[in-house]
Amino acid sequence: MGKDYIKATRQSIGHGVASPESYTRDKAIQVICTLDQLYFYLS
Repeated sequence: MGKDYIKATRQSIGHGVASPESYTRDKAIQVICTLDQLYFYLS
């Protein structure tokens, strides 16, 4: 990882630090699946 590497976290995205390349289809699917599992667990 280079010195300019910033993880896509809630803080880096909320404060505009994350680069557009951090928003990938794979990450979006991970979030959707995680929310689906949380909904299933809590229901």
